[in-house]
Amino acid sequence: MTELIVHEGHDGWLFLTGGTNFVTTLYERNGGHLPDVNLRRWRDAIIERKHRCDALGVAYAHLVAPEKLTIYGHKQATPLVNVDLAPAIRLQQLFAGAAHAAGWVDLVWPMRERRDEVELYWRSDTHWTPDGSLLAYRLLCEALQLTPNAELANRPCNTIHRIMDLGGKFDPPRWEQIREIDWIADARRIYA
Repeated sequence: MTELIVHEGHDGWLFLTGGTNFVTTLYERNGGHLPDVNLRRWRDAIIERKHRCDALGVAYAHLVAPEKLTIYGHKQATPLVNVDLAPAIRLQQLFAGAAHAAGWVDLVWPMRERRDEVELYWRSDTHWTPDGSLLAYRLLCEALQLTPNAELANRPCNTIHRIMDLGGKFDPPRWEQIREIDWIADARRIYA
């Protein structure tokens, strides 16, 4: 059953392919679980939100967390999807060159540019590593014209071995060495 929902790629990279997320169907323009017709409605909602926020004098940014295959598709052992049909890429294209004006924060290209320098996703999980989180955080701050907290990169961390989500679907499970960061040290909630 594992082979139906987890793809074992090159260099130990594991990718979610099925399950309740229907991941591989997200890379289809006219079918699957996120066709272009649905993305057009999403685009229209983003534009409307941006207009409403502008009218209120509120900064607005829209960030889409790209699916792991979108960033590390070159690690597929066999082609599962056309990574250039990723929902985040297709949605950005629907803005017809005006994505930035709509508050769009692109993560795909900056992540693809850095993916071979540092691991932005865990190899055996679908989530970002601390480096992936920090990259997204910096890009979001830039879009909102906020100064990022430079101390976040220096937060205390623990390096441990853990069975992550996708690694746990194998028998025996796949362990991965990860860094856990204390992100909330000195954090406080501010109500505006």
